[in-house]
Amino acid sequence: MSQKVTQQIISNMEAKVVYDVDGAIRHLMSKEDLLDLYRKIDNFMADCTKEEVGHFKQDFIGVKTLIHQRMQQCTKKV
Repeated sequence: MSQKVTQQIISNMEAKVVYDVDGAIRHLMSKEDLLDLYRKIDNFMADCTKEEVGHFKQDFIGVKTLIHQRMQQCTKKV
């Protein structure tokens, strides 16, 4: 494993961690992290076949909607 990949893994592990009301661990993602994830999903969808996108369209939309809502929450907190 390259040093750059190792550093990225360590960086990801140092993400902010909080506990929800049920005691489950939650990792806080910044607005930039969420935007990057949103773009990666777009790129993933572009790599899928037309049939795959058609079959999972509602799932993709649902995930992207959740990311977008979280990005808006991040903006409101600032």
